Amino acid sequence: MDYRSNEDYYYRQNGYKARVGNGLYNLCYSTNIDWSANVTEPVTLADIKAWGKIDQSVDDDILDALITAARIICEQYTNTGFVSRSIVADINNANGGFMLPYGPVTSTPTAVNWEGTALTVEYSLNQLNSPMGRMSVSYTGGYSTLPEVYKTAIKEQVLYLYDNRGDRALSNRIAPMAQIILNPLIRSK
Repeated sequence: MDYRSNEDYYYRQNGYKARVGNGLYNLCYSTNIDWSANVTEPVTLADIKAWGKIDQSVDDDILDALITAARIICEQYTNTGFVSRSIVADINNANGGFMLPYGPVTSTPTAVNWEGTALTVEYSLNQLNSPMGRMSVSYTGGYSTLPEVYKTAIKEQVLYLYDNRGDRALSNRIAPMAQIILNPLIRSK
């Protein structure tokens, strides 16, 4: 790899003046997820109504919207893709062994460097081992069939959002039960 395209070279040449720690460690700068993809939610309205013992149908539209919101909240909390879709991540794989966000990765990642030149990717054991440095990585990530433990967390989050709608102090947090369920499942960020 050309050492001049590595950010470490930039910092050495500039006397480490500009943000010394930035660029020396693995880091994800941004993640672009294909939100336009038509995804099927892993939890249905019937699942939520059975889980929450909701008999009426007046708030079905609200619950439908909360299912998507709860899934996204749980995905962001765990750094895991609950549904399969295309992802482009701008990363710095300075030390190797980078875990791509919103995995599990279901396709072989492809990468380009900051100049747009295609890079040869070595991806094994759920880690991007090489090349090193800053790059843009494209891949398909997320579960095609979501495990039940994640579905349970989504159900808990939907009911938490439903019960606390209108309460700004509580409505932007993860549900306590969903947090307990998801804590051991958080992927490195």
